[in-house]
Amino acid sequence: MSTEKTPQHNYHGYPSQTYEFTVPVTLKVHLKINPMPFIKPVAPMRESLNAHLKTNIHISPEVGITEPTYLTRNGHLQAESSPKEAVATTADAANISSPIDTRTKAEYERNINHLKIQTGELEIETERERKNAHTLLTEHEKKLEDLRELHRQEICSLATQKHAYFEQNISHLHRKHALELERMKAEHEREIKAYNEAIDRLPNSNQVLLKFCA
Repeated sequence: MSTEKTPQHNYHGYPSQTYEFTVPVTLKVHLKINPMPFIKPVAPMRESLNAHLKTNIHISPEVGITEPTYLTRNGHLQAESSPKEAVATTADAANISSPIDTRTKAEYERNINHLKIQTGELEIETERERKNAHTLLTEHEKKLEDLRELHRQEICSLATQKHAYFEQNISHLHRKHALELERMKAEHEREIKAYNEAIDRLPNSNQVLLKFCA
């Protein structure tokens, strides 16, 4: 701890002494590194990381002398006694191309290959379903055409049956009317014959007049 004295004057005009103390404090550094896979760090990224370290340092209100805290390889804060190890681990943490990144890259590649396999299987399944749908559509169209043909045949059969029924009824009516006409004609002839016979039995003067009127 060091002190410095600076001559000052108070409001009475008398010289006064101001003491400035340099007190050790504990610095807690909160740093979160989220490395992007497949991208190796370049100089601007390291400079931005260093700037983040310089500008995002939070000073704890606790005042005391403790061991310094350094950033380790895996990104955790750990108290170390050797500054050399701390500098090395900080540099390793800034360097993203580590064995962890290699494992992450391999895992991503395995996931991508797995997704490619699944995509290929889905494409095969989709093509198979499309063929099945096309086959079903063809079968349904054939069944629909068969039903249309059957319906047309049934309509033609019904029309033929109705036509035959009508023809039969017409023939029956013709025969019935012909018989009725023959009966009425025969009855009329019998009536005329009976009328003429009745006239023949009358005197001669009346027979001529009645036959003429008839």
